[in-house]
Amino acid sequence: MLGISILLLELVGLLIPSNHYYWHNRQLFASQNAFRPIGENGLWTYQPNSQIQTAATYFLTKQHGWLEYRCNLQTNSLGLTQTNYTDQKQVDFLVLGDSFTEGLGGCPWLTKENLAKEKVRATVINGGLQGGGIANFELLARWLEPQVKIDNLIIVAISNDFKRGLIANAWKNHDACLKEGQCSDNPEEDYVWSFDPKATDEQILEMGRRRFAFASSNHKLGTTLHNWLHYYSFTYRLFSQYKAAFAKSERPPETPEQLASSPLIQGNFAALNTLRSRYPNLQLILIPQRDEVGLFGTPNLDTQVVKQRLTQEQIPYTQCDLTSADYMPIDGHPNQQGYQKILACTIKSISSGQSN
Repeated sequence: MLGISILLLELVGLLIPSNHYYWHNRQLFASQNAFRPIGENGLWTYQPNSQIQTAATYFLTKQHGWLEYRCNLQTNSLGLTQTNYTDQKQVDFLVLGDSFTEGLGGCPWLTKENLAKEKVRATVINGGLQGGGIANFELLARWLEPQVKIDNLIIVAISNDFKRGLIANAWKNHDACLKEGQCSDNPEEDYVWSFDPKATDEQILEMGRRRFAFASSNHKLGTTLHNWLHYYSFTYRLFSQYKAAFAKSERPPETPEQLASSPLIQGNFAALNTLRSRYPNLQLILIPQRDEVGLFGTPNLDTQVVKQRLTQEQIPYTQCDLTSADYMPIDGHPNQQGYQKILACTIKSISSGQSN
């Protein structure tokens, strides 16, 4: 009877996409010499006027892994994703954001080709760079302002952007890896590995296997079995969620009040208000994260705190809704379908900004 019940649960689970983000099983890659520092504060862009590749592999066990995505990104003279900006001294819109705005996973979406396809006449700069938060967005805007006059500002953000610190010297002391491809197997030393753009998918996958092998060298059989079951078994995921909900923790969970008063939240809201003072018509678009969508998805604590703070400070925002089907198979970033929805939300904000 128990076996039949589990079988029925597994059959039901086939119809319910998982909204779990297995980020700890991820290995990140970028083509060699992709990054450049542009300030002492750790600010960076990609190399200007270059063809950049980004990729990610995932491994559940040493034998079971796959290439989740491999994307091409053409940069402009600023080292940002190429749009319809062609070195004008004035642009209609700057769109700031993190990897969701850059387009990791489903690949770049705020591009010259898509803007032309959607008949967007406004000139747009895509200021999306992976890993950044609101404070980083403000630094990038400040770096751009002496070079180009920006009429309107749009921020595409996830709630996690409000609790990220500055990426201080993110790529400093990693030249051997990022420029020459001599990377440490330890992901704590070289978080992003570089690869030859001519490398095959199989070669990138093998590099991911090496990184996973190092990171999991101390894993016991139980850890490997847990990873495998959590990904493939709907019943096991339900059991894990139930266990986590009722397990006693040595460290009490963070309360909304504690998160709201944290220095990172405070600093990022200060950066947001600095941007609002310079761009009174700033538009903020919030994107849900993978764990917040689907049948079992609920707004996480970050989102609850951020939305409450936005309401308290009377900062308007719009929600761009996605579903489980709008995300990569296992990665936390949207797929092409999801990015088309974010593009539509962004174009709506552009149209609204032009009419004001």
